[in-house]
Amino acid sequence: MNVDNVITLNDDINCLLLDKANFQGNIYFLAVVLDENEEPTDDTVVLKEIDKPDGTYVLKEDNDFILSQVLGMFTKSLNTFVNNMHENDI
Repeated sequence: MNVDNVITLNDDINCLLLDKANFQGNIYFLAVVLDENEEPTDDTVVLKEIDKPDGTYVLKEDNDFILSQVLGMFTKSLNTFVNNMHENDI
């Protein structure tokens, strides 16, 4: 799975993968839920990538410690992205 991909969860909810982070040897994605018109909603989710011999799966992460760590990584990534945009505008 890659950032900018749209994936469909088991409950037929589509999510756009916004960012990717590696924490404690696991891959996590920040995703935004898409509405029926494929437009972003206000709902976001952190998904953990699970690789198995029969394919790649995701699970919604609900561990508070992991969420706080991974969300901090996503925030830092966003800040770096925004700062680089501003530097390129100067």
